Amino acid sequence: MPDLLTLGPNTDGIDVNGCRDVFISNCRIAGCDDSIVLKATADARCCERIAVTNCILKTNCAALGLGAETSSGIRDVSFSNCVVDQALRMIQIEMWQPGLVENIAISNISGRTLPQESPMEKVVYLDIQQHRQQEPIQLGHMRNIVISNISAETRGRIVMTAQDGATIEDVTLRDIQMRYPEIEDSAELVESCKCTQNSNFSPESRGANSALVADNVVGLQAHNIQTKMPPAGDGVPAMHAAYFRNCRDSLVDCPRLCGNSSDVEEIVQVDSEVAVRHG
Repeated sequence: MPDLLTLGPNTDGIDVNGCRDVFISNCRIAGCDDSIVLKATADARCCERIAVTNCILKTNCAALGLGAETSSGIRDVSFSNCVVDQALRMIQIEMWQPGLVENIAISNISGRTLPQESPMEKVVYLDIQQHRQQEPIQLGHMRNIVISNISAETRGRIVMTAQDGATIEDVTLRDIQMRYPEIEDSAELVESCKCTQNSNFSPESRGANSALVADNVVGLQAHNIQTKMPPAGDGVPAMHAAYFRNCRDSLVDCPRLCGNSSDVEEIVQVDSEVAVRHG
């Protein structure tokens, strides 16, 4: 497909808003914005019972996404057996509005982030925030998310953040492999990257140089996340294995979730109670 397809603005592939009992399969989609995304705007009904499978996706934005419009709720969704040729975010669930997102299963996704342009890559991105509003608003609720069997080439991270006052509940991450040809320096990039899809209301976590970042997550189960990184130094930033802030009732059992430098702490916990089986 011509690269022109990946450079045009606002070129979503398939948007599903307020629909039920939808099957999407055997698609090849290239564009600049979200490839396949589910929404539930305030003027729509709940978006539910959606199955997406056997697709090849290429974008400079999100490959497989839910939100950010979630007022009417999204539930009972399966994304499976897809190849991501290129994306800024392979898997994205974001809530800029109140509502409930629940019972989401994502499995057997392979490929890479490595977009042509924008920085701040993410293999998995879960986020609850109030978007651009200056005054506090009612925040969304996200729960029962299972993400498994992911193989990714990336410069970025797994990032799960909820603005203070909200929580992401009961997330399972299982059998995820991330190979890094090079590493982004998130702490440096975050000041220049003003994208709204950058955990803007989680300032302590959005710039954490860690392969796995969790902020206001309850009931996280992470098993067999593996990382392979170039060693720090000579322009390669140091990266922690994991960073937790305000997390509890969680277990991380990932012996091969590793940073790339003996000079930094592998696991960082800030006001968190996460049981870690590591190394």
